[in-house]
Parts: sequence; C-alpha cells; structure tokens
Amino acid sequence: QEDAERWIEPRNSGRVHSQSARSGKALETEALLVRDVLYAFQGIDGHLVKFNPELDRYTVAQVPSISAGAHRLVLKLCEMGWLYKRLASY
Repeated sequence: QEDAERWIEPRNSGRVHSQSARSGKALETEALLVRDVLYAFQGIDGHLVKFNPELDRYTVAQVPSISAGAHRLVLKLCEMGWLYKRLASY
C-alpha cells in the first residue's frame, strides 16, 4: 500500500504549491476566472473577462492575484468565445 500511495502523489517539480500556501482571495479569483472563461465560450461577459468591441477581443481585468501565465492562458481560451461571437453574428 505504501508503494500505491507514493505512485499517486505528484512528483515535486518545484512548481507544486500546497493549498495552505494559497490565499482565500486567490482561490476566489481562480474560481471567478474559470466561470468567466466558460461564459466567454458562450459569448457572455463575466466579472473579470469582458469582450471589448473596440479591440475585437476579450480582456481580463487587472487583478494582482492573477499570475501572468494565468492571464495569458485565459486570453488564449477566450479566443474560442471570440470565434463563437463571429459565427453567431452570421
């Protein structure tokens, strides 16, 4: 059983953070981002992710608890929402 537990545990690559190291605000923001990305997939604006018609793309609100990598990832995922908006407008 000890071998099975070791196999399930993730390997420490230096990028693994414990739950206790993350603040409650960061977890809240992450949950909002996930919800907003799902909204963007459907062409709906969320709290942190909104479509900017002047730029013709989705933008993410500047929140200190969002890392640069997460910000880029959200923008990449929101491209699907942009495509949905384009197809829905035909």
